[in-house]
Amino acid sequence: MIPNSEIDLKLLIQHTDETIEKPVRRDNFVRAFAAVVNRLYSDPDVSLEVVAAELELSQRTVQRKLKDFIEMSFSQYVSEIRFYHARKHLIQGERVSRIAQKVGFSSHAYFSASFKKFHYESPKSWQLKNRVCFEPAVTNRQFYSAGSLRYGV
Repeated sequence: MIPNSEIDLKLLIQHTDETIEKPVRRDNFVRAFAAVVNRLYSDPDVSLEVVAAELELSQRTVQRKLKDFIEMSFSQYVSEIRFYHARKHLIQGERVSRIAQKVGFSSHAYFSASFKKFHYESPKSWQLKNRVCFEPAVTNRQFYSAGSLRYGV
């Protein structure tokens, strides 16, 4: 009976160690993966192959871990990151064509089509609804007085 108890105890300890290590390994992978993607998202040629090489893992291992840990494919995650950064630039009022290049899209048209598919509206429309204006507000009185001075009215 005692040998069985020792075996059971060893199995319990091993299982406990694995259970404790799994979240740590998951968090380490997710952090490392996110750091690499956040560094490379603006490159139109970013690929699973490149990211896996940076992480020193096989492509299949990265795919499996993504599915298990964050329930997204590689391309879905990269798109999420690109659109997150695109929204930040849109809010600041930058031109859509410039944003497309900044966030890793090779063409403005493809960026606009992808953005519309993801957000159900064009980047320009989204920008107009969500833009933060950094210019001081001009009241009607200031506008008309400036206009009357300029045009001699």
